[in-house]
Amino acid sequence: MKVHLIIIAILLILTSSCQNNRKNGFSELRELSDYKLTDFVPTLENPLIIGHNSVYCAALLYAWDEVRKSLNNSIIVDSTKSDLFLLNQSTTFEDALDPNDYNSSVSTSNNRIKVSVNFKKSLQFVNDFDKNYDDFIFKNQAVKSFVSYGKNEQIEILYYKNDFDFIIKIHTKAIDSEMILFKTTRKHQSLIQYVSGIDDMIRIGCIEKRDEHLKSNYILNKDDKVIIPELDFNIKTNYPRLENNTVYSNYGYFKLDKIDQKTALKLNEHGMELEGEYVVSISLLSLDEECPIKVKNLIFDKPFLIVLRKTRTINPYFCLWIDNTELMIKK
Repeated sequence: MKVHLIIIAILLILTSSCQNNRKNGFSELRELSDYKLTDFVPTLENPLIIGHNSVYCAALLYAWDEVRKSLNNSIIVDSTKSDLFLLNQSTTFEDALDPNDYNSSVSTSNNRIKVSVNFKKSLQFVNDFDKNYDDFIFKNQAVKSFVSYGKNEQIEILYYKNDFDFIIKIHTKAIDSEMILFKTTRKHQSLIQYVSGIDDMIRIGCIEKRDEHLKSNYILNKDDKVIIPELDFNIKTNYPRLENNTVYSNYGYFKLDKIDQKTALKLNEHGMELEGEYVVSISLLSLDEECPIKVKNLIFDKPFLIVLRKTRTINPYFCLWIDNTELMIKK
């Protein structure tokens, strides 16, 4: 009997541990090195690798900004250190988040400055989408997805050229944020180039909505459908190309000891959950387009971009370029 009780106790502990590792419904935390076709980029300006997913969250730049503030904005980075120079020069994170969107802490001890930023965002859809039980293929791989058929008040078409080049917005319960999905055949070298073109295309969409020959492109009709793949990842990494570099400030030379990042995301028929933790540590060195109504199939089965941003600003707080199925849920 005692043996049975011990086994039950062990199982309860293991179950509790597993639940803690999957808090908020996120998948188990894994190293970025487990994903061969996914990159984390510290800024919108960093170059993209063809065929790879790219994950960006502004919270990392907020952490770096706290480091700069601690040194009275006196950090100077040698332009030859390209990645670190981009990190220090980037301003596209400004106003992306409100102060109550994240928690930050700064500690200084033994000539070391450590900044931690924790970020969490829940974007629940106004109404749940339907699970898609039909086959959905993204780049020859069957993955899980969710779907909407015909008119859906929470889906707004912001720009439509054809089924391969369009932008939609999904309205969520978070009135201060917007979820934009951009499917495109255009190829750019960085996320900032994709993001910068979005508002230009939205302005074109606003004009076309008033055109009698084009306005039907901006209305979801009974035969239209929207299909979006589910996403699920929980990844941690650091930045070897940034770490161990030296920066100069009015207080002397500092070595960038550590940049750690954990980012978890879950996107399904209910909405999106996003959570991240970012740590930066530095230490002081010694001295030494008239057409009949077209049936639109807004299907995200080719590379696409997800942009999350506050409704009052153009700078996103999160971007995700999807170019393969590595972050999707396989069938």
